[in-house]
Amino acid sequence: MRDFFKGLEEKYAPSTLWVVYSCVNSYFVKKFGTNLKEFPRLTKFLKNKTHRYVSTKSKVLTPEEVQEGLMVCMQSKDKSKTHLCVTVAFLYFGLLRSCDLLKVQMNDVSLDKNGRTIISFLHARKRSNHGFDFYIPAM
Repeated sequence: MRDFFKGLEEKYAPSTLWVVYSCVNSYFVKKFGTNLKEFPRLTKFLKNKTHRYVSTKSKVLTPEEVQEGLMVCMQSKDKSKTHLCVTVAFLYFGLLRSCDLLKVQMNDVSLDKNGRTIISFLHARKRSNHGFDFYIPAM
């Protein structure tokens, strides 16, 4: 089993090796009733690979880039650009799950006189929640 992971270490980052380990372990538990935790040399090998590993961060948009994109989209007469604006805002600010994002309508998004984007989400996510208004500040 260790040889299998040694073969993978050239292609994949150590964090991905742990994901593979988890998937293989799940398969072994279901198929053979054996947990890979019973192989201490394998876990030691994976821990040594991740000991000094520093993952690289993905590139993200700056708040200024998001605001510029929101302003361009909101001022457009094209409704598809407004939808893009709402999607970017929700994804950037992490407001809703993707299934909730599909419930937002065009008339739920507006721009106030101070340049803030107002997003009204009137759908209840839980019984105690009746929706919310979110203000994306102008920068």
